[in-house]
Amino acid sequence: MTIIDLIAPIKTGESIPRLSLGGGQVDSAKREEPESFAFNCGEDLRKWLGIGTSELLDALGISRATYYAWKARGSTPRLETSRQLYRVHSLVSLVVDTLGERGAHGWLNLGSPSMRERLIAAADHRGELDRITEEIRNTFAPINPPPVDRSQAARAGGNEGQAPDGPLEGW
Repeated sequence: MTIIDLIAPIKTGESIPRLSLGGGQVDSAKREEPESFAFNCGEDLRKWLGIGTSELLDALGISRATYYAWKARGSTPRLETSRQLYRVHSLVSLVVDTLGERGAHGWLNLGSPSMRERLIAAADHRGELDRITEEIRNTFAPINPPPVDRSQAARAGGNEGQAPDGPLEGW
């Protein structure tokens, strides 16, 4: 490729070909933008919560420029911002994974104030987000498993009597 090949498109108004470092020509089609995980989480939240970009940014306490830098440059947020964003994302994701998008939309919009409204209001407030986290986890992913019925195991093992309440040796 010569200098004339590079200048000619300028005169005719055509797109200018880009060169790679290796000297070969690169397709002049639009490049893919390096969206970051943080940006994708934000877009998920906007979709799942049915909110606009401005409402999401206000809830997270970040600027529009910061948010779009995550998209354009693939940059990552500051630690505290990412902690809050990923926490809200994981909570809403748990609801969506459990109920599906349509069911999650319905559940998130029940009540007054709705869980959706509470999440948006608490996205940048750690104490309230802690309470909402416990509420959602207890509803959709309880930590305490149900008690084990040991009587069936005792009968299967040949012990027809009651299974002991305490820990069993060898179990």
